[in-house]
Amino acid sequence: MAPTSTTAPGNQTYLRFQSAAPNRHGRYPGIFALVNGLSRSGILTATREQFRQRENAWYQGNLQDPATIDPTVYDLGLHPGAVAWFKASAM
Repeated sequence: MAPTSTTAPGNQTYLRFQSAAPNRHGRYPGIFALVNGLSRSGILTATREQFRQRENAWYQGNLQDPATIDPTVYDLGLHPGAVAWFKASAM
């Protein structure tokens, strides 16, 4: 999984980590959807599940979840193509 990148006004570069193939809805799930889906499916080893929980906790504690700012941000009816990006400088 290689990141996709884009440059916004002001020359700020953003990265998105997503699936290389679309899902059954034609969308490209991001890294959190992919990893959390593996967890829900029960196919992660205990070690990998602990890693997922620890890393998710770090992200929740250090990054703003867009849905807490605008609960409709990922509403398919309102924003059918909404996706999240990371500033390249944060990597």
